[in-house]
Amino acid sequence: MRGFTLLAALAVAACSSSPHGVQSTPPVPSRLSQPISVTPSNIVRMRGEFPPGFEVTDIQGEVSPAKSWGLKPGWTSDPRQCAALADPAAGGASAPEGLSGSGTAGIIYVVMTASPSAAGPDPGVVKACNHWSIDSGRTTVVVDRFAAPAVDGAPTIGMIAAIRTIVEGGNETDVRASTVTAYLGEYVAFVTVVTDPGAEQSQFPPDLATTFLTKAVAALRG
Repeated sequence: MRGFTLLAALAVAACSSSPHGVQSTPPVPSRLSQPISVTPSNIVRMRGEFPPGFEVTDIQGEVSPAKSWGLKPGWTSDPRQCAALADPAAGGASAPEGLSGSGTAGIIYVVMTASPSAAGPDPGVVKACNHWSIDSGRTTVVVDRFAAPAVDGAPTIGMIAAIRTIVEGGNETDVRASTVTAYLGEYVAFVTVVTDPGAEQSQFPPDLATTFLTKAVAALRG
């Protein structure tokens, strides 16, 4: 398993009173009221933000939050409309740009892709998707939304995904991922931090995904 030991503390803090704590009724973010100017290629400036020792590579092919959670094409969500949060680019109208980094500590994705809605996520969908699930063959995912802080005035969505896969022999692998998404008009930026909750806790802060996204949006706007 590729580096699933990053930020076990993130999974614990995500269910507590931290800024990324899962809430029963997180607020619905306002839709974008004015255009945001960004330069997608600036996402590569995030290369220097990865922890020391991480192997950082360019994103290859389409990447969505769902794909960063390890899901293959053909997954389904319940409720169905919640799929828009796991794949905000609706299948990727254009090739995304971004980076992935892995090391003995785990995996971080920072990605920029096209958005099908310039105003951001549909409030009705967001409200209906505080707690939902995904089925993908041997893998099931339970997703809880948390109140991600606004990033430079952009609508943001925070999600904690608990990912369980049945492997050979009936054994299970359990992974958690924290994803924060910012809706930037014609584009969507997201950061996913993948963790193994059974691994030894590290010293990384529980708000790493939000911190990473804040820096990414600043780079994209700069």
